[in-house]
This record gives sequence, structure tokens and C-alpha cells, in this order.
Amino acid sequence: MSYLRKYGTITLLILLLTSVMLRAQEKEVREIKHKADETVYSQQFGKDVIRLLGNVILTHDDIVLTCDSAHLNQKLKILYGFSHVHMLKADTIELYGDYLFYDGRAELVQLDRHVKMVQKESTLKTAHLSYNMKEETAWYYGGGQIVDSVNTIESRWGYYYPDLEKYHFKEKVFMSNEDLTLSTDTLFYNSKDNLVKFLGPTQIFGDTNYVYCESGWYDSDNNLSSFYQNALFQAGDQVMEGDSLIYDRENELFWAFGNVVARDTIQNSIINGEKLFYDEQIDRIQVTEEALY
Repeated sequence: MSYLRKYGTITLLILLLTSVMLRAQEKEVREIKHKADETVYSQQFGKDVIRLLGNVILTHDDIVLTCDSAHLNQKLKILYGFSHVHMLKADTIELYGDYLFYDGRAELVQLDRHVKMVQKESTLKTAHLSYNMKEETAWYYGGGQIVDSVNTIESRWGYYYPDLEKYHFKEKVFMSNEDLTLSTDTLFYNSKDNLVKFLGPTQIFGDTNYVYCESGWYDSDNNLSSFYQNALFQAGDQVMEGDSLIYDRENELFWAFGNVVARDTIQNSIINGEKLFYDEQIDRIQVTEEALY
């Protein structure tokens, strides 16, 4: 029995020490400071919940939030904001919406209806947005649009990583700028360097040409593109295919490599080879390495 008592005492001490250490490691959650024209205390809104009415201002860590009315549970650090919601995070990210849920412990924000997320020159618009501030990840569903100084991109759902300024778009993705329009299934966009990567069946329409591929990338700063997987490039009556294609949109120059096929739809001619160069301005094609006419 003494052994069991000794063993039980040691086990209890270990559990107590573990509990103390875990509590010490937990991040201290500060109080949500608040100000409003009227503060209502009533059990009808729930235990420990206060209602704030008119010109509501709340601050928590690096967050400043304003709205027309709010329900605040200070004990749980949970907040519901209603109408004309505006949230400023670290003086760099702004969020707008009609309805907000904020969990101060989990560092999670959810907004609904007329939602906007603004960072530098990028504006994300959607109906539903969730933002995990701890992981610096935001995501939307049911349709969304990103507009910046270069591109406009729409999709059914997507992810945004504010600290990296990167986006991941999925389902019915459409991108447009002054040079082209693009439709695809999956698109990755880095707004820092304006680099776009796309996966799945992709169509690109330019002023004078058309591209189909199933993977590739587009550098909108330098107007360079590369296309792979069943890649096809059409300019006027010229249709060119290859394992990999490169297009310099600025200088209207095009290269194809591997299993190259060049077709002239007017002359009804076909050239096969391993390398192709095409000058779009003078409409001249050169096929080399194992060229067959």
C-alpha cells in the first residue's frame, strides 16, 4: 500500500507541475477595451455579455475596431460586431463588413456581407471571409475578387497570406489586365513581384493571339510567359505546339521546344521539329533540329 501511495503522490506531482508549466506557456490574453454611446447590461444577451450601442470603438492588442453596435463577452474575449464594421490591424490591414465575429483567444476573425480586405494596393472583395491572424491566413468562399495596380482576379474560393502577399485561387478563376484575359482552374499569385502560376486547363486571350495549356506561369512585370502540357499558341493563321513554349509579349517573340508542330491554316502546311522560333511582328517561323516539311 505504501508503494501505491508513493506512486500516486509522484504521479499527482507530475500532473500538477505539467499543468503549471502549460499555463505559464499560454499567451496572456489582454482585456478588450471598449467605448460606446451606451452600454447595456442584461442577461438576455447571455451570461457575461454586454451590449454596446452607438459609435462603438474597441481595441485589443494591435487591433482597432469600430461598428454601430456590438455584443462583448469580456470573459471569453469574444465579440460580435454589427453594421458598418471596420477593423484596422497593425496599421497595415483594413477589414470591412456588415457583420463580424472576433475571438481574441484564438486570434480569429470572420466577416460577412459586403466584405473588403485592404492591404497596400490590393483589395479583396467577397461575401464571406475568415482570417486567422495567428497563422496569417485569410480565406473566402462563395466567390471573391482581388484588385491591385496590375491585375483583377476572380474565383469561387481562395486563400490569402497577408505577410507574404500571396494568393491561391480555386475554381472558375478569371484574371484580366491591360494585356490579356485568362481563365483556369487553379491560380497562384504573388502580388509582390506580380508572378502568376496556373494549373489545369487554361485559356489566355491576347489582342492578337490565343494560348491553351495545362500549366505555366506569367510574369506581368516583364511580360514573359511559359506554357506546358498540351501547350498551343495561335497568332493569326499560325498555330504552334510543343512540350514547352515561351512567349515574350513585349517584343512579340515566341519559342517552342520538344515535339514541335507548326501549322499554317491558310497554306494548309505542317512543319515538325524540335525547336521553333516565331517573330509575330513579321509573321516569320523558323523550325530547326530534325525539321520535317
